[in-house]
Amino acid sequence: MLSLFKTGTPQADAFLREARPKNLNEYMIQVKYYLFLISLKNPKMVRGGSVYIITNKNRTTIYVGSTADLQARLMEHREKVNPDSFSARYNLNMLIYYENFHNIEEAIERERYIKGKTRKWKEELIESTNPTWSDLSDEVMNW
Repeated sequence: MLSLFKTGTPQADAFLREARPKNLNEYMIQVKYYLFLISLKNPKMVRGGSVYIITNKNRTTIYVGSTADLQARLMEHREKVNPDSFSARYNLNMLIYYENFHNIEEAIERERYIKGKTRKWKEELIESTNPTWSDLSDEVMNW
């Protein structure tokens, strides 16, 4: 049965041969687990989504967004590709928070949840992982 299903990468195929799935359901669980392990090592290898928060240098305004490609989206904000956008008008280009998800739908759902919260709640969320509100852009750009 395993010969019917190939992941396309030698590493994944070796992992699954060693795991010896007995049926399609078990195989799919193991593939998802393998993809999860890959995403921990390199988030760009698995197409997913991200939710992010950006601010300006004075931290007076924050923007919550979601995207399928965080690196490209950050460049769009920095280059002010859309000059009439909220982020361009308020000079929002410091990435201060982000979360990665396995698919864009989860990121959009999380974005909506965060947008529904108060400014104080969002500040606490940011400070839970980035207490000094440091710019995390370099971290993301070096993935």
